[in-house]
Amino acid sequence: MFLCVEFLRFCFAILNTSGMYKWLKLAHFEAGTGGRATTLTMREKLLMRLLPPCDAIMKMAFIKEESEDLRIEETFRREDIRIAEVFSLKQEDPEEQTDLTELKKEQEQLRDPIKEDQDFKTEHEDSTHSQTEVIQSSLTCNQCGKSFTHKQNLRVHMRVHTGEKPYRCSQCGLSFTRKQTLNGHMSIHSGVKPYLCAQCGLTFSYRKNLNLHMRIHTGEKPYSCTRCELSFRKKQCLKIHMRIHTGEKPYLCAQCGLSFTHKQTFNSHTRNHTGEKPHTCAQCGSSFATKQSLRIHTRIHTGEKPYMCSQCGIGFTHKNALNVHFTSHTGEKPYICHQCGSGFTRKHALNTHLVIHTGQKPHKCSECGLSFTKKTALNSHVRIHNAVKPYTCSHCGQSFKHKQTLNIHRRVHTGEKPYSCTQCGQSFPHKQTLRSHLRIHTGEKAYACSQCGMSFMYRRGLNVHVRSHFQ
Repeated sequence: MFLCVEFLRFCFAILNTSGMYKWLKLAHFEAGTGGRATTLTMREKLLMRLLPPCDAIMKMAFIKEESEDLRIEETFRREDIRIAEVFSLKQEDPEEQTDLTELKKEQEQLRDPIKEDQDFKTEHEDSTHSQTEVIQSSLTCNQCGKSFTHKQNLRVHMRVHTGEKPYRCSQCGLSFTRKQTLNGHMSIHSGVKPYLCAQCGLTFSYRKNLNLHMRIHTGEKPYSCTRCELSFRKKQCLKIHMRIHTGEKPYLCAQCGLSFTHKQTFNSHTRNHTGEKPHTCAQCGSSFATKQSLRIHTRIHTGEKPYMCSQCGIGFTHKNALNVHFTSHTGEKPYICHQCGSGFTRKHALNTHLVIHTGQKPHKCSECGLSFTKKTALNSHVRIHNAVKPYTCSHCGQSFKHKQTLNIHRRVHTGEKPYSCTQCGQSFPHKQTLRSHLRIHTGEKAYACSQCGMSFMYRRGLNVHVRSHFQ
């Protein structure tokens, strides 16, 4: 029993000077001394009665801290009650009363290490945070500052800066930074596309391409612009979109100094300098500077018109052609000449019109010397000398010098009437016919007689009237 008492005193010393109180708070040895008589004070008797058996030490060591704190608080509360009861007993022995007072003080000291342990925990958390910072800094690219969670990802990323491409295709010699990218590339040679879209049946060489494609069906656009409300399916699309807000134009032409926001636009522009037209039509042999231009051109052969007018149902091969056509319904002319106030549906038409005010005619015929404001006008004029009519109607075989004339002629066969009157709904095959028709509603009389000043809605009415002055 003497050993037990000495150990209790040792435990109190440890509790008061270290953070080990968690594991020893409520534990003590319950051991005899081989029957040897031992004299205990009242204080020691109370401790032996209040504290649990010593074999609970190891069990308590594994209890969660939260449970321990609750039990400690409850134990101290019970101890307060018990000691208070002892103090309320009849005071038979002053020495024992002194021992109780000392026990009360020691009990209060048991609570103090909690603060010390909190300080220890804070220091430990700070140390752990510092270690985390060291680990994070060790997984940060020293070239661009990008951080990674795994060392292998950082190692692969560094190849972007070093240019290392250790994985080489045995078929074509192309090299890649990642083995996974090489495996995906090999499907180009094998023709295998293992990733199938369950919605539309399209197949893909890479899983990530399938995942991106699935957003077309789901409508998911996870990448949102912080400047406006637009969202995008791809992160790269958002990055390119942000250049609208920042004004960034990273692609600079070395020939003329023009800069561009999109790489595709830049590549198309550089071909203006080189004259390169790498995309050739398999049907007629026409060549184009961009793949998109070739795709649009092939619609002439296939007859595809994917852009439909919601007002009249007319289809168009170009989206821009649909936009221009739509202004015939709205009457909108967003491009205004600041010289004379004339309005135009297309920016190109405004630019062509501005030449009238400058008097510039940059396009000159090499045969007769005539000059023209528009290149298309020159091309049409040259056909007079060559007698060439390259545009042939597939319905009747009639040929025309101008493509626009052929398009207008085709409406005879198709019955197409793309120009509708907003007042009465009547449709017309030609824009000029619609313009003449509108005078019925407006009352405009654009043709005035130079002899008497009388006005007419139509030119033919003026011509008939003029003859009356010479009869």
